[in-house]
This record gives sequence, structure tokens and C-alpha cells, in this order.
Amino acid sequence: MVALLLLLQAVAARPAVPALRDSIPFARLVEQLSESGGYFDTDNLISNESSYLHVVPLIRERGARGGAYVGVGPDQNFSYITASRPAIAFIVDLRRDNRLLHLLFKSLFETARNRIDFLALLFGRQPPADLAAWNNKPLTELLDYIGRTPADTARYRRVHAGLSKGIRGSRLLFSQRDSAPYPRFPAQFLP
Repeated sequence: MVALLLLLQAVAARPAVPALRDSIPFARLVEQLSESGGYFDTDNLISNESSYLHVVPLIRERGARGGAYVGVGPDQNFSYITASRPAIAFIVDLRRDNRLLHLLFKSLFETARNRIDFLALLFGRQPPADLAAWNNKPLTELLDYIGRTPADTARYRRVHAGLSKGIRGSRLLFSQRDSAPYPRFPAQFLP
């Protein structure tokens, strides 16, 4: 959750990136860097324990900016990317489910108009009417809004079906197991 919060700080200031569905070079690169999936006895795809964040002040203190970022594994990378603002970032992981989760986040970043819209899309909530008024609000206010806004399961299903369709249409190759393409995530994240 901490990675999500830190990552939300970067959504408004993200550089322009090609949309997943329009990015043939992106699909080729993902396929070239990907291995076939392995077996893992856990579904734990999130491991942003607070100890991973101990290096963030050092990244900021040293002024690490731009360049390329290469990370391994799950979402603690988002915290490091937010702190260092690289020109390009690669996150690699043998677990195919992590690849699918990162593709979901990439699609959400491309779709969301700002941080509150990102959260509304992710958690199946209606965004506030005046999105621009939320551009500079603190994270606590964004989270309070999401927490008090009723879940809209129909919206969630519609949004995530569209994201799933976009990921499937990205020209990335998916195995039979990947075909949903993020088969277990909707049930876990349903409002």
C-alpha cells in the first residue's frame, strides 16, 4: 500500500509514454525480456514492506534523477521510481502474475487523468465531478474520498474489462494460464 501511495505522487508528473495498445516496440521488448513463467507456491505479489523504503531518502539526497531504472520483483520498485524519476524503467520478474499486475498498473496510469481518477479506476469508485480540483490535494484527502465513496461494482467490472481487453490487444503473447489476462486479480480487488 505504501508503494501505491508514493506512486500516486508521480502520476500527475509522469512523462508522456506510448499507450500500451499502440506500442508495438513495447510489446516486443516485453517479450524479449520475459522468460516463461515458473511455479510459485504463493500468490503474494506485493512486498512493499517498510524496510524497502529506508533507501528512498538516500535516493532523494543523492539527487538520482533521469537515466534508466532496472528493478526486480514487485511493487517496491514504484517507490524507487517515484523517488528517482528515471527517463525509462524496467521491472523484471519471473512470476508472470507480476508482469500482468504491472501491465494493469501501466494501463491505469495511461487511462487515469490524475491521482484521484487512478484510485477511482483501481477501486471501482466514481471520481469526483471536478477532477482538476483534486490535482494538489494531499494523499490523505484522496484516500478519505475513496474510503467514503460507495463502491460501484458495475463501473469496476466495466473499467477492468476494458483494461483487460487493452492488455490482451497489446500484441504481447499470453499463455493459456495468462489468458484472462490477469485471471485472479479482479476477484481480489472487487469492491
